[in-house]
Amino acid sequence: MGGGVEMTYLKKPVRRSTPAKYRGRNLVIQIEPLVLPQHNISTAIIKVKEKGRRLWHEITLDEIFWIAGKKYAKEQAKKKKEERKKKK
Repeated sequence: MGGGVEMTYLKKPVRRSTPAKYRGRNLVIQIEPLVLPQHNISTAIIKVKEKGRRLWHEITLDEIFWIAGKKYAKEQAKKKKEERKKKK
């Protein structure tokens, strides 16, 4: 990612309301650092909820990265399959 934008390190929770909606309610996201020194783990948790509700759904950045990788691999496999069909 170019552009020279300087990133700041996540040190405290950050919460934002988003324009995304679910069942007519805006979604709220919160990202917070997660450090577990006893397991040598340093990551972040992303929490999502509907605005006005109490229930948070959470996932770690590691899990999101793994899901994104699986999605990318599936897309590439589909693309290869389509290319092979075109050659026949």
